[in-house]
Amino acid sequence: MFMLLSWVLFGLVVGVISRMIYPGKEDLGFSGTIVLGIIGSFVGGAINYMLGWGNELFSSSGFLMSIVGSLVACFLWLNKNTISEWLQKNLLK
Repeated sequence: MFMLLSWVLFGLVVGVISRMIYPGKEDLGFSGTIVLGIIGSFVGGAINYMLGWGNELFSSSGFLMSIVGSLVACFLWLNKNTISEWLQKNLLK
């Protein structure tokens, strides 16, 4: 139970920070912000792993990469139509 609560709290903090950094308006709401932070944590962890950097869950590298990952996830989500059109036009001929 504590682990779930810590993920929700961590996701909220990361989601709020990334929404403050990301330009423009995102209509995500409270729960969307938490989900954005949690997804960003997984994306940031994957980026962290691929680069061969630290592997501790709540290290400063993990926190920073979670913010980077949530910015990447926010960009992909808000531009999904543009990305889909580009993929269909260029790769899925």
